[in-house]
Amino acid sequence: MSKKFLIWISISAIVLVWVIQGQQNEQEKEQTQQEVEKSLGAELEREMDDSTRRFAHEMYQKSICDLKLEFTPIKNVQQSISEKTAIPPDLNPELKTFSDSLTFKAENPELLFPKGETLAPVEQSISLQLSKLAADLKIKVVELEQNMVSHTDPYFKNLEKNVVSISDSGCRLYYETNPEKNPALANKTEIATKKPSINDETLELVGKRFAYESVCDFRDKAAEIDQAILDVRSSQAFKSILLDEILAAVTSLKYSPFLFGSTFLYEPSGSELLWKEDFKKIMNQFEVNRYKYWMAPTNSNLARISISSRELEKLGKLGCEKLELLDKK
Repeated sequence: MSKKFLIWISISAIVLVWVIQGQQNEQEKEQTQQEVEKSLGAELEREMDDSTRRFAHEMYQKSICDLKLEFTPIKNVQQSISEKTAIPPDLNPELKTFSDSLTFKAENPELLFPKGETLAPVEQSISLQLSKLAADLKIKVVELEQNMVSHTDPYFKNLEKNVVSISDSGCRLYYETNPEKNPALANKTEIATKKPSINDETLELVGKRFAYESVCDFRDKAAEIDQAILDVRSSQAFKSILLDEILAAVTSLKYSPFLFGSTFLYEPSGSELLWKEDFKKIMNQFEVNRYKYWMAPTNSNLARISISSRELEKLGKLGCEKLELLDKK
């Protein structure tokens, strides 16, 4: 066997070994990468599952914490009744809405929870209290609607205390894991809200249109009250409809952009600044006269409502005139 042949054989063997070793290294590298990716994927999945579970518990705790905010409309109506600017029947729909919300929360405590996740022991305790409160309130609302009890029933007077007690339990849990969201620990520094520049003609036009349309709508509200007055003169069966129409007008007046002083897109000026006080005056008149008519549906009380309706119509027409001028520009 020649020397050259032996050299060739040796070189070929070395190349073959190098190729085989390279393939093995590549396979090992690929296998290692797959194992790393699998490990990272499993870790990421665990982190996502943990995050989902934490989020679900936090949302449950937050929903309980927010109960006292949901109770605010009831508290406001109760206060208005005591001041004789609202009538007891106004409490019924607010209680019904709150009762339905409580019942839904009580019956679906784990609505946002991933499969297999359950309430923590301390959350289960809150859930039991919530279920009892929801069941009791549901019965009381039905009794109130059927005139079996009145709005002065001790249960309704103590309702806020019971709601706040459960709500505070949820708040404590929520703020333990989210201290930065606790208003008691939040930075008290007030940050001024920057208003959009009213130099922008488009924004100013949008703001004006919104404001004028809301005022113009009062003309229609007055017409609806006038029609209800005509109906109730023919039959007291329309009394509740009149009371509802006045309440709708009061609600619209309360949330008129002019009562806020600005739409943040348009600043009222000139005679429009006086509208704010006029709306407040008419709103207060309606609230007082509505209560009086509910207590005593006399012609004199009906006449007072009619006078307030005329004033509302007058201001509504001013809003419509402003809107027409705006459309002509």
